[in-house]
Amino acid sequence: MLLVLAGYSFVCASAQLPPVITPSSVTIAVGETAVFSVTNESGDPLGSVQWSVTPAIAELQQEADGGIQLSANEPGRAVITATVGSQSASASATIVAGEDPATVHVVWSVLPIPGFETVQVLPAWPNGSGLAFYSIEGRRSGTALLRAFNDAGQQLWMRRLAANATLQGFEHTLQPSGEIYLNQSLVSDHAHFILGKGQNFMGMTPADPSTQGLPIDGQTMLIGIEGDSNGGLMLLERGRFRDSLVDIGLDGHEVWRYSSQGRLQRNWTANLDNNVAIVETLSHPLSSALVLLDESTGELHSQIPFPESSSTINGFPCSAASPGVYKSLRASVAGSVMTNSDRNIYVQVETFVESEDVQACKEKQYTFEDRIALLRVTPDLKAEWKVFENIHADGSGPFQPQNRLFASETIPDGSDGVLAAWTMVYAGTNGESVHFEDKTYSKGRPFIMRFSGFGADLRGSPLAVVGQEK
Repeated sequence: MLLVLAGYSFVCASAQLPPVITPSSVTIAVGETAVFSVTNESGDPLGSVQWSVTPAIAELQQEADGGIQLSANEPGRAVITATVGSQSASASATIVAGEDPATVHVVWSVLPIPGFETVQVLPAWPNGSGLAFYSIEGRRSGTALLRAFNDAGQQLWMRRLAANATLQGFEHTLQPSGEIYLNQSLVSDHAHFILGKGQNFMGMTPADPSTQGLPIDGQTMLIGIEGDSNGGLMLLERGRFRDSLVDIGLDGHEVWRYSSQGRLQRNWTANLDNNVAIVETLSHPLSSALVLLDESTGELHSQIPFPESSSTINGFPCSAASPGVYKSLRASVAGSVMTNSDRNIYVQVETFVESEDVQACKEKQYTFEDRIALLRVTPDLKAEWKVFENIHADGSGPFQPQNRLFASETIPDGSDGVLAAWTMVYAGTNGESVHFEDKTYSKGRPFIMRFSGFGADLRGSPLAVVGQEK
């Protein structure tokens, strides 16, 4: 048995939308029933509707809300027509002699609104309103539509969102950002560098947001969607310069909006204590933090700042009469945010700090520190940190490349702990294979570790090395 909300349909953008019957098609057995309703251009149910079915292999019974119930009498395919004034719409019903438990068939399906494409469909969190499914429909230009359906495929309402929605939008990523300072004065707000052996590596973020696929100022695009605990939706909107997290209620109207002054991570979580947690990155100065919002109002409850990541050259430029401090500041990178069965919120954070001292244009010494910490936020919003992986190096002479750590996903372990996955990338491999513990791996070596307890009681044990062993 399948329920389908998918497809694409086209109509001239300037044409008036006709009435729409939902569901668009059903498959039922003789003796079973199905319900249909018709909505207007705004998505609201219509009451003054004339219904008919051909051929007469089924009977129609008008319902109080203007919809109809179809009773299947004979096998075949019937066309149901709804007439509203001078306009009409149709749907189909496939009637089978009997339902074979071994046969998979589409119970009902719904076509997108003409001119729109179904971008994403997801179930609603259990609620008492009868709302069972949501459908996001978008097109290349203009804002998206949000449609709500019951479990029979009837549309309950339709709302126009503030953001555009496309399949490409849900895959949108931004290039890493950074800031460079010389003696604490800002040199660039769209560049960063890391140290290397004999040379440093510079990265640039385009100054023009258009080159990163961002919308024009004043418009937004949808990049994330999840259900909330009340049966509504949370939408992540990306604008030209900043992001917003929006909560949509069971009636399709906006309940609250958290407008960030920077960027929000695509992944977020909510616990049973009415808290929503999401990673936020701000500029000037560049920083990142876990923000906790009230799920009912969107009010900011707390911000837990992450340590900064940086690369520093002490003695730059080396040819100057008074060399200064050249510093690249980056927002520390976090993995996915997760709520465990113990109601605690978890997220991995990687902090990467390196520096070198230069005297008379000669590299004298260097330090390197790369660590991943597990952040736990308790139901009363208490933050607890525990470093579980660390790489440290220092020495005299030129900077020596070191292995790097990258935070990833944290998930429940099915018991009282969590599973954390992260990756170690080996220094200087340039893509070739490396040897470790008598085995050969590709450039990166992912790890999975189980943790139980926290603080001084935190216990970690490697469960698997899931690198690409050769």
